[in-house]
Amino acid sequence: MNPKMIGKKGMRMKETEVSTLVEKAERLAAKTNRINRRAMDAMEGFMLAGEELKEIEDNEEWRPTFKSLEEYFESEIIWGKTQCYNAIKLFKRCGEPVLENPELLKAGKTRSIKLIPFMTTKERTIELLHMAANCPNKGFEANLRNLRGKVAPDECDHINFEIWNRCKKCGRFWKNV
Repeated sequence: MNPKMIGKKGMRMKETEVSTLVEKAERLAAKTNRINRRAMDAMEGFMLAGEELKEIEDNEEWRPTFKSLEEYFESEIIWGKTQCYNAIKLFKRCGEPVLENPELLKAGKTRSIKLIPFMTTKERTIELLHMAANCPNKGFEANLRNLRGKVAPDECDHINFEIWNRCKKCGRFWKNV
């Protein structure tokens, strides 16, 4: 190592300090890889659970024991009925492309669920999942606003605004007219 390495506050770093920083960076990279792998595994698990739930729904396998599919969800599945329906919708819309291309698992469950209304064709679904898998959070939210027909904050000139008042005592907001 170069003994003239410059560290915090412009001071020279010793070789042991440099190796400690390298070790920390390597540990961080390893943990980051494990976290991302687990997130992808969770997405895959959600998709596969969606496949199972879809089969239960399609074949009405809940009928002998429960009055409704919702009752089955609420009494037997650890997720609420909304999560169950999201898993089914997600599997219906993008199960095939995601299971064919594991790289799309990086899109994650939350982002993928937000994109369901825009997944109109298989090609569009793949395009959206690639975008979700490769965008930073701000970029994803801006793209989502655009998909909804709204202007993203980074694209806006901010010339149309409203003035609001807030009461310091009770916190109530109202618009200036």
